[in-house]
Amino acid sequence: MNPSVLDLWSSALDQPVGLKVKTDDPTALQQELYKTRRLSGDARLMGFYLSIRGEEVWIVRGANLPEIKSNGGHRPLEMED
Repeated sequence: MNPSVLDLWSSALDQPVGLKVKTDDPTALQQELYKTRRLSGDARLMGFYLSIRGEEVWIVRGANLPEIKSNGGHRPLEMED
């Protein structure tokens, strides 16, 4: 398990909506996030969705998806990979 990726999951848990992480390789980061979530065994992480948006990977709580899609919704916290 990648400790820095586990830190991203921990940060996402601390946010009301989630995170968006800017990275040079969003596909690789997304795969690492999926792998780390699976290996962690932490059921709280299963409520998050991962989405690639350009050079960002969004880690957002599933309950917030309608809010994010609307113009007035909250946005995930921005982080750099």
